[in-house]
Amino acid sequence: MPPLRTGSAEQFRQVRQCLERAGFREQPAASLLGLTRLSDILDGKGGVDAGASDSPLGLLARLFLLGDSAPVSVLERVLPAEAVSSLRALGLVVEEGAPPGQCFAPVLLAPVGEFYFVSDRVSRPDRKPFVAPGDMVFAAVTPETGRFLRLLPNSPCERLLDLGSGTGVGAVAAAGSGVARRAWAADITARATHFAAFNAQLNGVEAVCAVEGDLYAPVAGLVFDRIIAHPPYVPALKTQWVFRDAGEMGEEITRRIVAGLPEFLEPGGRLYCLTTALDMKDRKLDARVREWLGGRAGEFDILLVEFEQFTLKNVAADLVLRGQRASEEGRALLAGFEKAGADRFVHALIVIQRHAGRREPFVVRKTAGRRTGSAEIEWLLAWRNAGAASGFEQRLLEGRYTATESFSLNIAQRFEDGALAVAGMELKTEYPFETECEIQPWAASFLAACGQPRTGFEIYEFCRAENLVRGEVSPEEFTELLRSLVDSGFLELQGFKLPGEAG
Repeated sequence: MPPLRTGSAEQFRQVRQCLERAGFREQPAASLLGLTRLSDILDGKGGVDAGASDSPLGLLARLFLLGDSAPVSVLERVLPAEAVSSLRALGLVVEEGAPPGQCFAPVLLAPVGEFYFVSDRVSRPDRKPFVAPGDMVFAAVTPETGRFLRLLPNSPCERLLDLGSGTGVGAVAAAGSGVARRAWAADITARATHFAAFNAQLNGVEAVCAVEGDLYAPVAGLVFDRIIAHPPYVPALKTQWVFRDAGEMGEEITRRIVAGLPEFLEPGGRLYCLTTALDMKDRKLDARVREWLGGRAGEFDILLVEFEQFTLKNVAADLVLRGQRASEEGRALLAGFEKAGADRFVHALIVIQRHAGRREPFVVRKTAGRRTGSAEIEWLLAWRNAGAASGFEQRLLEGRYTATESFSLNIAQRFEDGALAVAGMELKTEYPFETECEIQPWAASFLAACGQPRTGFEIYEFCRAENLVRGEVSPEEFTELLRSLVDSGFLELQGFKLPGEAG
């Protein structure tokens, strides 16, 4: 059973107040430990100088982040008596199993943003070999969890479901910040469910319901306007750790999450799923996600934002080198990838929305740039939703456009007949998404003309006057070019200002 006990709201408040008054937050704690980022504690890094070890922040960092033991006398001298009593009552600090006169924390307690999350330790206080249980609840203070939280929208929702919630970080952060009026944290293990409920209480968040079961099973009969998931995605022949392993292709849980959307996502609702899955040689991941939705795929729009790519060999080799798989299993996994027709692994945010109304769904795939975040993703969804409405062509023609300042135009030249000639032109931008495309020379003139605001009609007439488009191209047909350039971040349409361009 988890080494935690439930307690009163007052005991949780005392602990929370103690942590806050000590300045137990990500950056101060990382600085105290000599780390650039707090997640490095999971690799055994960090330490507290002797001069700071008995300060409130130093003591809390030693106990909860480094997993060290500390003298009981120091605990009782440095922290308020009410807080010490509550820490003991909740099982956050124990003396049993520690050397005489010492205490330790049987769990890892880490600040994540404005909240605190308790998880299983990744080491033993006595530094003996550590073996994680199969239902281990992994820490929320990781770079990937940080990325996941930053990619989630801050627009309000009524009912949020955090699938495979682990510590409950997604549900607690959403409900605790006021984004979700009500949130459910669902996980297949009783241990994770206990931790999620504990973390909701620790943060004083009442609007979270922690439920136990396989994916959607514990919320059968409910529908949600937002579903979030950061599921396991590591390939495995058999499951060793529930929080990590996800079948031979690494996408078993992601596929099942997507397949359940027709039953559990209400019209207008969205899924945000940060995961790794496969591009196949004959079908890319965005097309495969559409297949996972089954016969009702036409009700859903799909946006895939790609962050990284990995070769099949690199994934198999990395699992072996990191000691997560034996060499034989690594070779077997690689053979399975190749037999299935896999091409590469893609680490991506999958956003699926159930569109309200009768229209053709859209499927979009983008590559994230250095500045791509939640605001850019929401901008693209708003732009695509507006573009899917009937009659949008007129708005494209009447609206005013300006060229963005985030793209570059690269011109390649070569010698022809003793003189330099243009061999090709390429537009490139990293914002709002990373995009590269070859263009014809006339398009450069077209974009230069958009240095000052012009309507779609004006741009169209300019292109006709300069013979940049054929005379038979109608204004409505010309809007397809305008759509593409806005979508790629080269042009900006009034009313759809890019988040990073706001001034």
